[in-house]
Amino acid sequence: MTIGFLGFGHMGQMIALRLRADSASQKILFLNQHPKKTALLAKKHHFTRATSIADLIQKSEIIFICVKPQNLNEVLSKIKTTKHKTFITIVAAIPTTHYYQTLGPIELIWAMPSIVNTYGGALPTVRGRYVRASTWKVAQKVLSSIATVTPIKESDMAVTTLITGCSTTLIAEFARLLLEAITSLHPLNKTIATKLLLATLIASPKLVEDKGFALIDEACTAGGITEQGVKIMRAHQDTFFQALAERLLTRTEELRKTYGA
Repeated sequence: MTIGFLGFGHMGQMIALRLRADSASQKILFLNQHPKKTALLAKKHHFTRATSIADLIQKSEIIFICVKPQNLNEVLSKIKTTKHKTFITIVAAIPTTHYYQTLGPIELIWAMPSIVNTYGGALPTVRGRYVRASTWKVAQKVLSSIATVTPIKESDMAVTTLITGCSTTLIAEFARLLLEAITSLHPLNKTIATKLLLATLIASPKLVEDKGFALIDEACTAGGITEQGVKIMRAHQDTFFQALAERLLTRTEELRKTYGA
């Protein structure tokens, strides 16, 4: 099977590497704007750069669309052949109807990977209205090489993306800002402080997996230090966390209206 990538930035490369790790027999084609940036990666993993969009689509059974929302319409306008092709888009915010308006009733799947899929995780996936059962079966097998495929309704994609796509980065930034606040009160060697924080974060997922959110109450001794921190966060749930969630959803809608209307 030949799998093509229209756009080959960080996310496209991550997906290709996951596919290559799962099966060395798959041929990977890609097309990007800056071939020099991916030359070493392509040579190391035997990825092949296509000569054009038409060349990539003609040679590929499955085509991943991995471009930015603002570049999507230009790419779609250059796709001329869709028969017997499966398209998997990872473009944020743009609904499947937008693709149908340009390309007609194509077999389209919308998946939203995140950087955490480098190591597995979950992959929210929408089965387009024209995807046949046989195509869906093959696509799920391919996507399962990246992460655990989680079928969802298209109407839930925006919210799901906030959970799987944004949360890892937001948690990392929260931890970094907390570290900065703590060390501003008591100077500590930055290397040591960062090492301690990262070691704690690395061990945390297993604890969350074992205990779920029940670990919050277990870790909060009445009157203890951790309990005070949790109380402060909960006190700002409406003013900060709610505002954060609302802004993320608003930005998703802005992208949809700007590039997917």
